Amino acid sequence: KECDWSSDVCSSDLREPKNMNSFDSIKRITSEKNIKLRSPLKKRTYDKLQLFIKEAEAVSTETMVIKRQNIETELKKLVNGRKAWVEQDIFPFDCCNTAEADIAVQKADFGIAETGTVVVTSALFSEQLPSLLPMHHVAVVNESDILRDTEELFGKLGTAGIPHRISFITGPSKTADIELNLVKGVHGPGKLTIVIVENDEKM
Repeated sequence: KECDWSSDVCSSDLREPKNMNSFDSIKRITSEKNIKLRSPLKKRTYDKLQLFIKEAEAVSTETMVIKRQNIETELKKLVNGRKAWVEQDIFPFDCCNTAEADIAVQKADFGIAETGTVVVTSALFSEQLPSLLPMHHVAVVNESDILRDTEELFGKLGTAGIPHRISFITGPSKTADIELNLVKGVHGPGKLTIVIVENDEKM
């Protein structure tokens, strides 16, 4: 028997005894009734790169796919003469600190196809500032580091130890606190660009 959690097929069975949390309840029910949980995303065959781009653009993120040998040229076009902070591992660029920059170019550790999210891990708080202070954040991620979902992400992180800080960045900063009017860039960058480096070479 297989239960599709996108429907109401199993909802009548989810009666939790006292002192039992939801996770324990689901484990008990699936064990007693021999139900196999199915994740619709895992059952589908799909292109992670194309899904990543689709989901990212759905939340107002700009995306571009480039070859490794073109990365410096393409990123300089994005900077376009503005005050920029660029992570030194990407290419040498001497300008200013993150508080003074109009644009920050930073390596992302992973991308998550399911939500169009980039993931940046850091040991120090200062390493989070490029994704928080400048109005335009550019995240550079390898195509090979685009994962299916957060389950796959934590599987990878678990083998090396979970970092002290993990930033999940999905689209530019947005808020609709005041009269439900959507405003970008209030609590962070108003523009997010994801640059995907093709698989032929790893950055």
